[in-house]
Amino acid sequence: MGCFAMPQKLLVPFVDTAFDDNGQPKENTLKNSFDKFVTEMIWLTEAITNQKNNQQ
Repeated sequence: MGCFAMPQKLLVPFVDTAFDDNGQPKENTLKNSFDKFVTEMIWLTEAITNQKNNQQ
């Protein structure tokens, strides 16, 4: 299919109430989940890019 599965998921139940008026998460658990998700996505993106560059 030409896609990569990412093991980390970012689930936000009740997204309509999860953030304050400034767009910041109301709960630290959401911020921590977001940080883990972004870190994993950056790592995976870099790993895929490096692998593709090594194959050329």
